[in-house]
Amino acid sequence: MRVRKYLLVMTLYFFFIYAQASNADYFVSIIRHGDRAPVRPLEPEQWPYGKGELTDEGIEQCKDIGLKVRESLLSNDFPRQWHSGLSRHYARNFNRTIQSAHAILSNIYPESYDNFESNRVPDPKLPSLVTVPEESLLGGPHACNDRAFYRIIDQLDASKLWQKKKLSLRSWLPKDMSKGPYTMRQIQFLGDALFARKKHNKPLPDEYSLNQEKHLIEAKNWFFEQISREPRIMGMTSHKLLKEILSAFQNYSSCRHWEKTENCEHFLLFVASEINLQTFLAIMGASQDEAVPYGAHLNILLSYNAQKVFLKLDNKPLKLQGCQAYCSYDKWINLLSRAIAIAENTPCFLKSDQLTSAYTKKLPYLQVITGQPYISEAHQALKLQRNINR
Repeated sequence: MRVRKYLLVMTLYFFFIYAQASNADYFVSIIRHGDRAPVRPLEPEQWPYGKGELTDEGIEQCKDIGLKVRESLLSNDFPRQWHSGLSRHYARNFNRTIQSAHAILSNIYPESYDNFESNRVPDPKLPSLVTVPEESLLGGPHACNDRAFYRIIDQLDASKLWQKKKLSLRSWLPKDMSKGPYTMRQIQFLGDALFARKKHNKPLPDEYSLNQEKHLIEAKNWFFEQISREPRIMGMTSHKLLKEILSAFQNYSSCRHWEKTENCEHFLLFVASEINLQTFLAIMGASQDEAVPYGAHLNILLSYNAQKVFLKLDNKPLKLQGCQAYCSYDKWINLLSRAIAIAENTPCFLKSDQLTSAYTKKLPYLQVITGQPYISEAHQALKLQRNINR
């Protein structure tokens, strides 16, 4: 009897909590673009829209996301046509992310897309609802410095862990690749090509077996899991995104203090790549064991009167360290501020005279967040900084 009573109480508690989440006053969404063609396809002719471009399935996927946002997160009388002040929308500077953003918004603001016929970008007839920000916000590896990012990847590729992983994959590589030196990044592109074929039911080329496909797709996921948890990559990829999100919540809170609800921004949308979402989750202490899928969406929802923040990843509750079913607003702001402080301890944001002191110390809070020790030797950081400045 007691067990039944306890279960009933807990069910009602969580029902009440998530009812609050569904009536959010403000939200920020970070969404991975929809289904795409492989970046380096094995047979390019099988992908009519081009390498790395959004597929028809990807467009429909994003339209569905937009419909769900409108139906579940916005009020019935929310405007069907966009105007300045309602919301902001950023997309990473790829066709697939810009196109995904427009597909999502076409079902949030259908009247703004009345004359929208083309499903492809760039298209001069597209309404100007999507902003492509500076690379520092959603640029991924370009957010800090191309050389810095790829030199970190090179360092990881030379590490014992990655060498061991590459050796374990050697027998699964195609003959022309296994004979010479190869990198995990090359293997990742191959795994991506095989994953796309499998997802779209395209037959394997004769030289590949099902076992090869399985191991190389797993290797692709392993690659992204590793780099999204690497503290330097986490920092350079998520720093400006964290600051933009912190500013958005603070501005909304300030607006609500002085203005009526309808005069404040309703939501902020980011449409980005896998690495943007993966590193954001990792630096916030919610690392994912598997790569986030196409169309994965993180919703961060604020109930202003209750001063509670709820996080949902693909509509499933997401718990952060120190929070239960939700975070208090103050706790959420503290978590963002803490993550920004972590991000600022990467070579991108340190002056040369700060590097030695920062990197000779262990950073225990990073170890708690990432589950792995931070690479802290001063000579490594100084060497990386010299490479960045070349």
